Amino acid sequence: MKVKTTGKEFVERIDFLCASQCIRRKQLADAIGIGSSTIATWAIRNTIPSADVALEIAQFFGVSVEWLITGNNPEHPPKEVLPPMTFERFQDCLDQLVTNYKPK
Repeated sequence: MKVKTTGKEFVERIDFLCASQCIRRKQLADAIGIGSSTIATWAIRNTIPSADVALEIAQFFGVSVEWLITGNNPEHPPKEVLPPMTFERFQDCLDQLVTNYKPK
């Protein structure tokens, strides 16, 4: 069975992982060595990255490439990898958002 993944779906999974770990797309981009607008471009152009970039992202978050690209894999999203959202973690994320908020 062939699974067709859109760039938007791929980026939604990245956003889920970023939110789960209280990081921004730019932090991810910097960590794996891609441009800060590249992730948004995948959603806009409805594309997914090359295999090597997808592997970097999957390794960064500790998820399978299969789940990252297709959304299919019984082990992911990895409950055991992503920490539960405790009140303290939620408060940290909220504080980070408030601190970094810049109105347009």
